[in-house]
Amino acid sequence: MQSKALGSQFVRRASSTGVPNSMLLTDVALATLRSTRQNAEPLGGHAMPLVLDDHDKQLAEAVSAAIADAVSRAHAPAAVAKRISAIAVRHRNRGRSAAIRKHPFAGTCEASGRPILREDAVLDELEPEKGYLGPVRWVCHKANNSGKRSCGGC
Repeated sequence: MQSKALGSQFVRRASSTGVPNSMLLTDVALATLRSTRQNAEPLGGHAMPLVLDDHDKQLAEAVSAAIADAVSRAHAPAAVAKRISAIAVRHRNRGRSAAIRKHPFAGTCEASGRPILREDAVLDELEPEKGYLGPVRWVCHKANNSGKRSCGGC
């Protein structure tokens, strides 16, 4: 195995293993990937928790405890959990139609600037704490980390 210096990164060349060089990660990319996974594990797999003030944290903890209690006492726990989820999604999506009217789809992925079809576009919240009341943009599914469809530039 050989190493070729590229600035401060090293690309491992694995000519003897038959693995294409394009499939190999740089040492920096591997370290970043490991760091991201290690930092995400304590958060239940979520890398970016929402920033809440103390009051909102207490509210979220109280609601979480109430949900756990309701599900544990339910005759149909899965149905109760689905109903709670539907209520939460309804609250989260308030303001979405107004955001779409204020920021209509222009035919391009705003992350890359490339054209995309309307059915391949999703409305992305730039500030998740504010939801659809904050700034939004139209991007492809890949730029939104919500699917495999891409505009070709993301």
